[in-house]
Amino acid sequence: MTAWIRHTADHRPWVLILIAWAWLYLPCLGTAELHHEEGRRAGTAREMLARGEWAMPVFQGQPYLTKPPGYYWVLIASSRLFGGFNEWSLRIPSALSVLICALLAGKIARGSGGHALVGGMAMLVMPEAWGKGQLGEIDAVFMAQVFASIALAWRAVRRPGDYAAAVLSGLFLGWAIITKGPAAPALYYLALAVWLAWERRARWLLSVQHAAVFIAAAAVAGLWLAFLARRMDLANAGQVWAVELGAGRFEETAEASLKSFFVFPFGVLGGLLPGTLALIGWMFLRPESPEGQSVRRRLLSGTIPGFVMLWIHGRRVRYMLPVAPLAAIAAGIVFARPLARRFASRHATIAAVIVLLLAGIIRIGVMESRAEKVGSRKIGAELAAILPADATVYSTVYGRYWNACFYANRAFIAVDHPSKIPASATKALVFKEEIPSFSERNPRILYEGEMRRSPPIAIVELQ
Repeated sequence: MTAWIRHTADHRPWVLILIAWAWLYLPCLGTAELHHEEGRRAGTAREMLARGEWAMPVFQGQPYLTKPPGYYWVLIASSRLFGGFNEWSLRIPSALSVLICALLAGKIARGSGGHALVGGMAMLVMPEAWGKGQLGEIDAVFMAQVFASIALAWRAVRRPGDYAAAVLSGLFLGWAIITKGPAAPALYYLALAVWLAWERRARWLLSVQHAAVFIAAAAVAGLWLAFLARRMDLANAGQVWAVELGAGRFEETAEASLKSFFVFPFGVLGGLLPGTLALIGWMFLRPESPEGQSVRRRLLSGTIPGFVMLWIHGRRVRYMLPVAPLAAIAAGIVFARPLARRFASRHATIAAVIVLLLAGIIRIGVMESRAEKVGSRKIGAELAAILPADATVYSTVYGRYWNACFYANRAFIAVDHPSKIPASATKALVFKEEIPSFSERNPRILYEGEMRRSPPIAIVELQ
């Protein structure tokens, strides 16, 4: 068995990467109830599909423009493939995105003098990638889009006649733009511009290849904006996007801001291990060969500028996820020889397999413990039992209760204050503390519920 593993690692590393991914990411993927942002993403995708709305994201009856629709299209496609909107169909795109990044990182590491298995495994076991790869959220899919666009741009620069790579790079960049907005071109051009300047190839930005990248990306984003303009006033959308991009979104006290400033680097260091260790080593140790030096410049240019940008504005470790594959490539190159020597023996191979098995078992235990941890499914089932299938309910609840509303599978219309619930409404889902706001309408409580670490809610019947 160990001989087969060592032989496969050298000749068919993709097989071992696939096996490791399946063990680390797939078991119990659909077990844990939705949490964090999953219910909001899933609810938006389901509502878009129900309304036949493709250009304008809609959540609880209202335009929801904080994110473009690119990720919701992925969820809709996944729901069609896997039997509807459920935990598995919502999370498998993220898991597949990590697999794609692992395979591509391994391929690039191998072509750069490293080892494909080391690069691929480094991607799979990064704590931040491992966590986000099991959630139905945007981050992992966005990571794959940005990484693919950057990797194809590298290929286009190194092969002046390869216009297919340039066009594909632009298409992936455009897809990333309509998934998470301006963060995509910011990360893309930071990585590319610094590398081109370092390599003294900045003139590529004036080349026909780069024009192809720009046109392809602009075509994807522009086509979506054209359809969106037919559905709503783009000025209103622009106001929402300005708030998303503005510093006001990250308002913090001076103490909290100072704390996040110092904590963020350590979060990135731990979240992208072992890739961050390889990058730190490369900052001080230069490869001897010209090709090795070029790869070093490429990877450092792709990671450090993005880190600096997010350290100044954002300081969320998950925002660094798009550069995780670049860190994995660095690990696949820097650690290839030391690990090859260490795992040449049978005992070391057995130890590595045992560690991998234990990691998967621990993950399964964690997923099982999260199955009903918050109570979203329970609250959702109770809401569904109270509300008729054809009910339209105004709702002021938010946060964790979005997951419960997804499980309830009822038509909710979001309002940001009880006073905005119209006089014609007969039922409302509100926080219990808001009930006195309806004193003039003789509210009758039909249901009360509470989730962990969240204020209690109630369904009230209004006169």
